[in-house]
Amino acid sequence: MLKFLRLFFLHAVVFSFTDLAAAQSADSTGLNMETVYNRPAFHSSGNHTAIGGYSEMKAEKFFADGQPEPMEFNLQRISFFLRTKVSDKIRFLIEGEFIDGGKQINLNCSAVDFRFCSLFNLRGGVIINPIGIFNQVHDGPLYEFTDRPFSSTEILPSTFSSAGFGFYGLKKINNWAIGYEAYITNGFSYAIIDNESRHTLLSASVENGMLPMKETNGQMMMNGKFSVRQKNAGELGLSWRGGCIQYFSNSGITT
Repeated sequence: MLKFLRLFFLHAVVFSFTDLAAAQSADSTGLNMETVYNRPAFHSSGNHTAIGGYSEMKAEKFFADGQPEPMEFNLQRISFFLRTKVSDKIRFLIEGEFIDGGKQINLNCSAVDFRFCSLFNLRGGVIINPIGIFNQVHDGPLYEFTDRPFSSTEILPSTFSSAGFGFYGLKKINNWAIGYEAYITNGFSYAIIDNESRHTLLSASVENGMLPMKETNGQMMMNGKFSVRQKNAGELGLSWRGGCIQYFSNSGITT
């Protein structure tokens, strides 16, 4: 039986990365949906562009049938993010990562925000699906474990992104904050039901952390989230993603 021991976890900071709370602006509500704007980063003069990132590295020692194998270092992830203010109403966001020393490259987010007011804004492009907390707040330096949770790799693969369009908004009232997101995105690929596991598997339909741009099932998916946060108590949210996975038509009968 193969067993392993993870000895330690190292975050090498690129540009700057501190506690997320320290990076929040004065008007931030602290909702998870704002993570894309609240990351610590290096700001250009005039505060129009911000760029930052981090890396994750760990040391592993495996044991096979009770016998130790050589220890090795693994550069798990190098993440980078950029946001820029195109105009007073338009923002551009991008987030990517290199996995396993560059063997895999993920584009987690590449979106344009059209900002009208706090309660209504438009977003289009490659969007991080607002499902759960970890998918939106997935930055390694914020956590004390060496690997992402099983639920965020096999059940709901993080970072889970889709190409689509929708709207979002939030409101801060004293110590309370509420927010919502609603998007229409690409559907799953046929791999969700046609895969080696021989059963429905969400992670099988994801390619490089994102639903494929092509070869999807042709069905749009609805994705939404509603969150409420109390400054001293924390945040409670409800996420939903639904739609048709696959349909068949035979003799005029659609299933």
